[in-house]
Amino acid sequence: GGGGGGGSIIGAPRLIRSSGYTDLDQAALVALVSALPLDPVPSALAPSQSRVDITIPVEFSNPMVR
Repeated sequence: GGGGGGGSIIGAPRLIRSSGYTDLDQAALVALVSALPLDPVPSALAPSQSRVDITIPVEFSNPMVR
């Protein structure tokens, strides 16, 4: 079965490391918020925790730049 909590974000998402470009940093945060609500973390991954911290790497690519 799934875990409790319903896959919500507690507090505002934050960047751990900036890309160096404000527009890309904001786009990464907007992408995460746009994906809400997230699926709950399976209880098998965190059986005794009601909260799990997750780091999500985001990579942007531009086919015009090589």
